[in-house]
Amino acid sequence: MATLWLCSLETVRRIPSQGHPIPMSIFDTIKGWLNIGGVKVALQLDNKQIACSGNEIAGSVELSSKGEKEILRLTYRFLTRHITGTGQARSVVDKIIAETVEEVPFQMTAGEIKTLRFAIPYVIPPEFYETGGVLGALGKAGALVVNARRSWHVMVVCDVRGTALDPMSMVEVKLVE
Repeated sequence: MATLWLCSLETVRRIPSQGHPIPMSIFDTIKGWLNIGGVKVALQLDNKQIACSGNEIAGSVELSSKGEKEILRLTYRFLTRHITGTGQARSVVDKIIAETVEEVPFQMTAGEIKTLRFAIPYVIPPEFYETGGVLGALGKAGALVVNARRSWHVMVVCDVRGTALDPMSMVEVKLVE
């Protein structure tokens, strides 16, 4: 039986001389682990300005799938990212302020788009409040010298059965008084 190999950057298929393609299950498995052609996550917030004295972040997450997938859980996080230094001396530290986990397993079919609402209750610890006066000015000058900055983010991670790299989406928010 003669075999013809067709190779490209996107697909590799073994096509017998009868013209019947053989499914490439190993490539499908690898694509599944890497979530290629799997579930996509888009995060939308009701307000991208988060109040220090507030108590809840609300928004929606849109899930879309190109194939049949099982969603195990959704994890919503409100976090702060502190970056210091530059180049090889750069250090990134994330601290989770609040987290909500929804353990609601459900199936998604090919081409399906699902929108889910969420709310993350939070309390910002006093250590993250801006200090005013002379002490605040000294802190800002010190941060400028070591090239430090802090940013705030809301993130959603979608746990999909059979994937090593779970799809996620992150939105930067601004903290206001």
